[in-house]
Amino acid sequence: MQEALEIINFLEPKNSLDFETLGITGAIYKRLYSLNNNFDYLDEAIYYYRRGFIIKNDYYNGENYANCLMFKTLNNKLTGEEIQYLKYESKKVYQEVINIINLRLSKKEIDKWMYATLSVGYLTLKCNAEHEKYKKLFFNNSVEWEKNSYLETIEKLKPII
Repeated sequence: MQEALEIINFLEPKNSLDFETLGITGAIYKRLYSLNNNFDYLDEAIYYYRRGFIIKNDYYNGENYANCLMFKTLNNKLTGEEIQYLKYESKKVYQEVINIINLRLSKKEIDKWMYATLSVGYLTLKCNAEHEKYKKLFFNNSVEWEKNSYLETIEKLKPII
């Protein structure tokens, strides 16, 4: 992962407006966080995903931004008020992401990952029927590694929700 970080830094992601570069950089930092639970890495992931979401207003960066906000609530150095804010912000972002995806679906722009994102978003918003509906749609159109990636995210989020 450190090598990936060195490579992506050649693109100067801190100064980039390219949402793909921002998303990849966020993913590298999120993976580093998942490997060692260092919240400094998570803060970097939040920074890049948030920036990518603001620039592109896309569901990929939005979902990852919202998930990272939820993961940050596990930091035992935070106050109750800070945790409450992070959960509120995450749910707000998820609602925006759901709206983005629903607009794309209404225009027949369908991508199976939209179903996964809707499922996770509805889970965080505690809309169980919608969560199950989109989980089923995603699973019906996915291969094993994609299902495993989805399930990994769900397993990390469930204790926080």
